[in-house]
Amino acid sequence: MASNNWVVSGAKTASGKPILSNDPHLEINRLPNVWYEMAVKTGEEYAIGANMPGIPALLVGRNNNVSWGATYTFMDGTDSWIEKCSKGKYLGDRDQWIPFRERIEMFRLEKLGSRYI
Repeated sequence: MASNNWVVSGAKTASGKPILSNDPHLEINRLPNVWYEMAVKTGEEYAIGANMPGIPALLVGRNNNVSWGATYTFMDGTDSWIEKCSKGKYLGDRDQWIPFRERIEMFRLEKLGSRYI
């Protein structure tokens, strides 16, 4: 009843690159169809995958640099809790406003030919 997702390590592939497999288990036998295939190409850049009506993005797919998938678990879509936030703080136990902890993450990009990795 849920999605299947897995990745094969690049150490186990002929290309040395990982392989992403994704099956979100959303039915395709509906009318109108849930999934719409989409491909976009600009110069040497491209993106290909699937989206749903009214969503201006690819939900599952790949481009020159990365691939992505989605998982669906038939879970209850109701929020378990709702955080009260204001001015960089959240309301904690005993009605005390607690500041969020902030962290900065830096990612280094390296150019490989015309692509960044």
